[in-house]
Amino acid sequence: MLVYACSLLLPAILFDHDPPEIGLTLLVGGWWGFIFLQFAWLANPLYFLAAIICFVENRGPVKRPIFGVVPLLIVATILALTSFHAREWWPNEAESIPITGLGPGFYVWISSFLILMVGCFVTDGRDKGGAAQRTGTH
Repeated sequence: MLVYACSLLLPAILFDHDPPEIGLTLLVGGWWGFIFLQFAWLANPLYFLAAIICFVENRGPVKRPIFGVVPLLIVATILALTSFHAREWWPNEAESIPITGLGPGFYVWISSFLILMVGCFVTDGRDKGGAAQRTGTH
């Protein structure tokens, strides 16, 4: 989640004659993309849902792989990659600004999806049965 948070502070979309927009601006206003059939913003709620599942499933004494987040994060990544097709940003309803590129915030944002996926598969090397035997509980 730290990587995701960092992505919010970095330039995410670039323009020729205007300052770049940071990720936080896109998180707050990106849902407007639905009007223009741009659905990359939907990757955000999927990311948060996957993070919640990963956290809830691993709050016990033993960390184990969480396979349920894989489909969520795959769909989230595919949606996020549709950002490459976005051609304009609408800072308000009156005008659009042509997008000339994606900034470092976009790439950090995408990497946060992959990091979460890997993080949900990293275990502490113990299984629940072994932990129960060591603590004397069953």
